[in-house]
Amino acid sequence: MEDKPPRQLGMFTYLCKECDKYKLCGGTDRAPCTCVYKLKKNKLDCKDCQIYCSERDKDIDIGIQFKTLNELEIFQPKKITLPPFIPLRTNQVNNDCLVDFNWVGVDAKVLFCKSRKKNAADLKKFFASEEATRSHLKVTKNANLMVILNGSDDILELFWTARRSELFNRLRDSGFIALTGPTFSIITKSRPTYHNINMLLRHHKVLSEIADAGLIAIPNLYSVTNVDRAIWSKWLKDSPDVWIVSRDFSRTKATRSLKAEFGEMVEILSATGRAFHVILVGVALRNSLKIVPPLIELGHSCSIATSFPVLKGFGGLEIRFDNLSGQVEYVLKPDKTLVEIAEANLRVARKFFHRFMSYEAKESSPKKRIA
Repeated sequence: MEDKPPRQLGMFTYLCKECDKYKLCGGTDRAPCTCVYKLKKNKLDCKDCQIYCSERDKDIDIGIQFKTLNELEIFQPKKITLPPFIPLRTNQVNNDCLVDFNWVGVDAKVLFCKSRKKNAADLKKFFASEEATRSHLKVTKNANLMVILNGSDDILELFWTARRSELFNRLRDSGFIALTGPTFSIITKSRPTYHNINMLLRHHKVLSEIADAGLIAIPNLYSVTNVDRAIWSKWLKDSPDVWIVSRDFSRTKATRSLKAEFGEMVEILSATGRAFHVILVGVALRNSLKIVPPLIELGHSCSIATSFPVLKGFGGLEIRFDNLSGQVEYVLKPDKTLVEIAEANLRVARKFFHRFMSYEAKESSPKKRIA
């Protein structure tokens, strides 16, 4: 990996050591991490603001008992096999298309609605029972069900204010066996680092609640600072029962940003000295061709969890792979229905990822593999 340029200190960085989050942050050039609206006419009331700055922590009793990674203990069973491709948004296709899929995912947008009684998330009626869930997702009784807790800020904020332990118990009763950690919004350029650290602590708390409900908890390896990444690496080193991790790239479209965020994840994994199964969430097919080979070469295995084939299909575009060049093409198919195109895309993606990852694993050099 390329050496990163030294961080420039801000005018108030000297105040960082007085902050209660300093050990989790290591100091930031955006200190003192106070209200971003203070000098604006439209300043929000703290109780209505979604940014957890240092002032909000002091001004209102938010009643949150966060967890640090050091407090987190989770166990992942070894006797499960994750496929190269985990489709999302399968509720939009027909049953016979999904007979051969043994894992299916559901994201927060498909799963949650706003409760009529309070300002919190609730499960949609389609997930009232295991039978209803499988019928809605168009899967067989043998398919394994996973929740991918990524979604918009609004949905995840409603999820945060819900009675989550109750939600997780209901999800377990509805046939789900695993959940990835939620992707609470981290924005490094425009928000105080204090907020981003709190979002990570939220993630860790939710992960512990998932495990407490008897579900497989899968950490989402997102980070803000070098200190974050060091903490992640140490925790993974000290947690041998954790071998599945995830990383959400659904909002990372630019090649430069993808390369940077992918590099941060690799940095975390490489420091542990062992291999993992990595669930790559929301990766476009073309981008998957860039990031899967380096992971496999390092000894890791991968699953791509994405709604991309279905969304492309409902946009009228059929996916085609050129076996010789390895390029992905999208072709308009006006002679087919949108459902037919989406189903064709799912079959093509499943076949491609199985072949692609098998080939990459075969070609990777044993000398470079971690395990």
